[in-house]
Amino acid sequence: MELVADRLWLAADGSVKPFDGDMDDYQKFVLDRAKQAGMKPTQVREEVTAAAPTPAAAPKVEKKKGPSPSTLRHAVKKAEDRMTQLTADLARLDDDLANAPVKDPKKLEGLTRARAKTQAELDQAEAEWIAAEEALAEVA
Repeated sequence: MELVADRLWLAADGSVKPFDGDMDDYQKFVLDRAKQAGMKPTQVREEVTAAAPTPAAAPKVEKKKGPSPSTLRHAVKKAEDRMTQLTADLARLDDDLANAPVKDPKKLEGLTRARAKTQAELDQAEAEWIAAEEALAEVA
């Protein structure tokens, strides 16, 4: 049980709460409760065994019908092309910002907004590219 569980919960006295301790502490807790209730140790073992969760049958994994590998490769290529374009746009905007006259705050504000929008689009394109690459790796 300790190999598969990282946390123990105690369901007793009409409540469920975290159990502070390991399996040895739990065994001691159950035996102490049994002594208080006047049960024999064999009855306690049977009760603990009956209360132990049985492993559920592994759910059947059905193969999902999803996009074909060629569709996913196309999505990857499309995202890469979009990222290339947006990266070039960012470089152009950075250059424009570096060379913009400081005396023209409206132009600086427009360039700053355009850069922020382009950066957000690039972030989205990167997320789409990552998702497409992961989906392609799953079907490949």
